[in-house]
Amino acid sequence: KNQDLYDIIKTTNNEVRNWDEIYSQYTWAGYTVHDTGKKNKMFQYLKFNDSCSTYGVSSIKSDENLIIGCFKDSANQNAYMIVNAGQSEYSKYTNRNKYVDNAKFAMESGSVTLKFNQSYNHAIIIKNGVKSLINVGSDSLTLSYDSYDGMFVIPF
Repeated sequence: KNQDLYDIIKTTNNEVRNWDEIYSQYTWAGYTVHDTGKKNKMFQYLKFNDSCSTYGVSSIKSDENLIIGCFKDSANQNAYMIVNAGQSEYSKYTNRNKYVDNAKFAMESGSVTLKFNQSYNHAIIIKNGVKSLINVGSDSLTLSYDSYDGMFVIPF
């Protein structure tokens, strides 16, 4: 099991190194929670901040709960960290900060549509440390995500 944990951490570190020069150009501006109404106990500990509406996102539609971080670079370019915060259930709670064995995490894959305040031609998507360029050509962008997934999105 120690080798499995080591391999997971090594993979994550390599993924971060693959795009740290991009991420380091951005400053965190806030976050928003997209709550689909599916129970997620984590949300009760977050202070909701609707700052993404002031950073170019006019609406969010998603199959699952999301946390979306809003970022800006020195040229005032918006970017977004989209994280699947899907349904999480704990089968046994000992207190609000701790769970014990038999914990069950149920997180589903899904899709998200971001509607922007303006149209974009393209977006850079960074997922699992891999950068890809996609055509947007409108004011909306729809992306798929897996369970426990996250991605960094730079529309332009």
